[in-house]
Amino acid sequence: SVPLIRYKCVISISENLYNFVIRVVLFVISAYNRNVIEMHQNFNKSVRSDSVERFILKKLLDWKNSPYRKPLILKGVRQVGKTWILKEFGKRYYENTAYFNFDENEEYKQFFETTKDVDRILQNLMLASGQKILAEKTLIIFDEVQDCPKVINSMKYFCENAPQYHIACAGSLLGIALAKPSSFPVGKVNFMQIDPMTFSEFLIA
Repeated sequence: SVPLIRYKCVISISENLYNFVIRVVLFVISAYNRNVIEMHQNFNKSVRSDSVERFILKKLLDWKNSPYRKPLILKGVRQVGKTWILKEFGKRYYENTAYFNFDENEEYKQFFETTKDVDRILQNLMLASGQKILAEKTLIIFDEVQDCPKVINSMKYFCENAPQYHIACAGSLLGIALAKPSSFPVGKVNFMQIDPMTFSEFLIA
């Protein structure tokens, strides 16, 4: 009968429409997944490359050029990129970088235990590491200083007696807070906070 034929036609059209919608939805999901994977891969490549732009680099450059510059303590949670950003900053804006990790090389700590003479400290560090340190031209990085109160305290003497040396220290936020010695160099250091990469930084990476 005519009504039955019409009913079958409606059912057939509905099934075809349903199948079409399902195919479209699956296609959109597949394309979205491909884009997400591609974005993730591109992001990983950018993180490993020299093209990553962190806004804090501008703040570090302002610190470098400031006539009131003091030794810097860069704070931030672990794995946020403190070491990377300081090394990248040194590579971009200094002739060379002298990097000292007090967690991996605990022997460096002894140079701060026996003297407060910054020239002697730097001479000992250069001899022990084979790295060159030049006033105004070298970025000196002291990494993992959270457990080294003598190193933190020495910033007072670098500030007062050797301002020509550009020094940046890095350590975990909690570690630095807990390691504060009674003779913490109040007023003799600059503080800067580094946070995880923002969405804006991700977009331009």
